[in-house]
This record gives sequence, C-alpha cells and structure tokens, in this order.
Amino acid sequence: MTEMTLTEVNIMDQPGLYLVLSSSPVSYYVDTRFAHPRVLRANPNLIQYATEFDETDGQWVDLTDLVSLPLFERDGVPLAPGDVDWDDTPPWVLRVGARPLMACEDYNPDGTTYAFPWCPRITAAIDQLEAQPSDEDLAIGPETKLKKYGIETW
Repeated sequence: MTEMTLTEVNIMDQPGLYLVLSSSPVSYYVDTRFAHPRVLRANPNLIQYATEFDETDGQWVDLTDLVSLPLFERDGVPLAPGDVDWDDTPPWVLRVGARPLMACEDYNPDGTTYAFPWCPRITAAIDQLEAQPSDEDLAIGPETKLKKYGIETW
C-alpha cells in the first residue's frame, strides 16, 4: 500500500482514504472518496478487546459526522490543561494530537437505523492511502503499523 503521512487534513476538502492510528489496539480507515463518507474500525484483537460495537468491526459503516476534539498533544507532548483550546473543534478534520469524534450509522435487520459514536484515542499518525486495505492489512495490529513512527502501544 502506498502511503502519504499527514499531521492534519480536512477529509471533505481533500477526499481520500485515510488510516488513523493511535496507541489503542484498533485502527480506523476513513474513506471520503465517494458520495457518502464511511469508516471501518479494524480490531485485530477482537476477542481480547471486545466492545459493544464489535458487530461493526471490520465492516464499512456510514460516517454521518466527524469532529476533531481540541489538540491534547503537540509533537507527542501532552498540553497543560490550561493550554487546551476547547473552542478548537473543526468539523471533518483529522489531526495528530487530537481525538476524532465519529458519528456513525448502523442498520438493524428490521430496516431501522441508529447512530453510535466512536471516539478513538489521541491520533498518533494519519496516512493517506492509495488502495483499499486488504484483509491482511486489517489483521495487522497498530503496534506494527506504528513502529515506523516510534510510537508505543499499550
């Protein structure tokens, strides 16, 4: 997979396929190349780290909204509480040092929909990809993906 590393991107102004990494055991793929934005949560440790939303892991779901929460880190260094700008919450922006709040839509078998949020840990890296992730890419844990950035996972 060819990649371009970014520190910040407005995913609606720059449509593309993005890999969002943090120190958590999951990674996120965000795709805005088509009419409807979508997100895929890749959890290679599904059994060990089960959550209430695991039925959507490994599946593309509609992304109805994305907001960048304020920057909590700069260059990997945590900001002091008084330095966090709580008014700095741009829509449809992914950025290193902030947590993205993603609103997703899921569909029940009876045809109804419901919204649920994903709020990954603080973003450590963003890569713009040229190709869809393969099953092998989805199965690789973020600890391997983050090695090139020197970022430790827990």
